Amino acid sequence: NVTKSIFRGYQIKAKEFDDIITDDKDDTEYRIINISDVNPNGFIESELQAVVITDTRKFSKYCVEDGDVIITAKNTTIKTAVYKSDGIHKDILTGNLIAIRSDQKKINPYYLKAFLDGGLGVALLESIKTGTTVISISPNSLKRLVISLLPMEIQNEIAEEYIKTMIEVEEILTKYKEKSAYLKKIYDIKIEQHTDEYN
Repeated sequence: NVTKSIFRGYQIKAKEFDDIITDDKDDTEYRIINISDVNPNGFIESELQAVVITDTRKFSKYCVEDGDVIITAKNTTIKTAVYKSDGIHKDILTGNLIAIRSDQKKINPYYLKAFLDGGLGVALLESIKTGTTVISISPNSLKRLVISLLPMEIQNEIAEEYIKTMIEVEEILTKYKEKSAYLKKIYDIKIEQHTDEYN
């Protein structure tokens, strides 16, 4: 009732994947989203694999749009994220992921993400999943999911707080990666500094 569509990504085979990937990111506007690109903290990683697409009609229906809520269809854990378009690339969803395209006049996608992260949302997702080691969720089971729909004013308030906090988390993670990389260089940097002092 509050979504435009719920669809699973393209089931790409290993051979086909090998044929379309490229290291030349300037050569194509297409990128592909894998499970590993869905950060557990609720966002899609910015560095996606570039792919060369010749059959655009075949892949166009698997391209995600700004505000789509992405959820794992098959994985060891359930991960969700809100897709944010950079306005430049066309990003294709792979088969182990599902896109929930909200009717944004009825539901704020960031509110939906916040709801799914909360206690009730987690319990609802647990109720529709199948499997134990490898967890599966189907588009049809998501279509039948009954969620709490608050007034849009409250939805937007929750969404704004979610976005603000998510940006803070991304900044912390970026700083963490930078410091982790620096830890591995400290010895070499200090040795080089002292070598320069005595030369």
